[in-house]
Amino acid sequence: MVPVLVLVAACADVPDDTLPPEPVETVQSNPGFGGIEGLERPAAEFEVLEACLEESQKLLVGQPVAQARLTLPATARIIGPDDIYVQDYRPERLNADYNAQGIVTRLWCG
Repeated sequence: MVPVLVLVAACADVPDDTLPPEPVETVQSNPGFGGIEGLERPAAEFEVLEACLEESQKLLVGQPVAQARLTLPATARIIGPDDIYVQDYRPERLNADYNAQGIVTRLWCG
């Protein structure tokens, strides 16, 4: 008799309030600076990224990398798409990125 009661109990309906809630997917359109919700990018960072650049150097974006090599100081890092480089932050260091076609895509400090 006991096995029959166990089978009957196993088939019984479970009240909805005892079921765990279904997971809800949340999509954040803006996760925040550094992936941290609610953290805004510091406004000063935009100034720092260009602090080491002169106005004439900013005009090199879109130009051939050969022109950048001739124009930029010897201490500037000229970084290609497959180049490996140290990523330590030095605000006075000038960097120039170029693409596979040899065109300067970005100038930045750091």
